[in-house]
Amino acid sequence: MKLPVKRGRILADSNLVSMGDIAFQLIVFFMVAATFTRSMSMNVELPSGDDNAVQDDSRSITVQAGAKAMAVNEQPLELDQLEGRLRELLAGRAEGADRVVVLVTSDDIPFQRHAAIMHIIRRSGGVVAVMYEEEGG
Repeated sequence: MKLPVKRGRILADSNLVSMGDIAFQLIVFFMVAATFTRSMSMNVELPSGDDNAVQDDSRSITVQAGAKAMAVNEQPLELDQLEGRLRELLAGRAEGADRVVVLVTSDDIPFQRHAAIMHIIRRSGGVVAVMYEEEGG
């Protein structure tokens, strides 16, 4: 007995529902995965300044830092000594304005070193004020 052979026609359009389901699942996966990442950041409040303000240089704390060298109030020291020195200088200062530590960095300083210095200043109780020197001015 011979069965009749049916010739099927080829579907011109494919079912896109399963492709849409896969795309939706990928979107949901990346949205959920993105919420589990934690970014480490530090907020820096930039002080507003008055160009005509008089600054008391005897009480100011300035940290100059480069790629390898560092100084606090023009006295050289190492990165591991910075927190102790800043705690000494900030002892007895209660006001926010008195706790400002001006950070002056050179152009060759790596970002990691810059961020580490800023974290040390905040850990020691200081308020970070970043100063950038403009070239040619």
